[in-house]
Amino acid sequence: MIKRILSVVLITVFSVGLVLAQDNNKVKKYFLPIGGHNQTAEYGSLIDLKDGKTYKVAEASGRQGDIDLLYAFGKTTLANLMTPNSSSLKQFGPNYKNKVDGEWETKNRGMMVAIKSDKANKKIFKKIKKNADIKKLYTETAKSVKSLPDYKELRHGPARRLTHLEEGDLVLFRSQSRQFYAIGYVSSIKDGVKGVIEIDFKVTQ
Repeated sequence: MIKRILSVVLITVFSVGLVLAQDNNKVKKYFLPIGGHNQTAEYGSLIDLKDGKTYKVAEASGRQGDIDLLYAFGKTTLANLMTPNSSSLKQFGPNYKNKVDGEWETKNRGMMVAIKSDKANKKIFKKIKKNADIKKLYTETAKSVKSLPDYKELRHGPARRLTHLEEGDLVLFRSQSRQFYAIGYVSSIKDGVKGVIEIDFKVTQ
């Protein structure tokens, strides 16, 4: 009995130590140009945040488990980010509706929150150095965002889809399927279904 208790204690201590060590890891950094959902766009619109890559729908069919987010541009919702399990994929053409939403067997889950364009956002992004920094900011923002006077779920989150993204926005992401966090700073947007959104990402590892 005592041996069993000691084993449980040792496992708990090891697990806590491992989490603390991971929290101190430096984040990975990526700059990603991401294309509109029209598949003739210059860049892919499906995002693998762990490896910092984008894919077209045809390229991603064999990498379903690697896709964390999808980008699309709408006439009224403008710049959108969605998770693969978002029901909103059906609104953005046959490739997203029929192939991703209709045929994919693996649709990674996740949640996003946004800190809307503000002069302080670039400084906030620069200060993110370690895994723990992203986790803390995501948790704090997810708890407080609904108290904003102009709060809207699809603009601020937490949600599987964010709309009306703007240059200077911060997007915080928690992957429920792949167990990691990310933060993105929207550096530029070129409107249109064949346009491009450029995002600087920092990702936990």
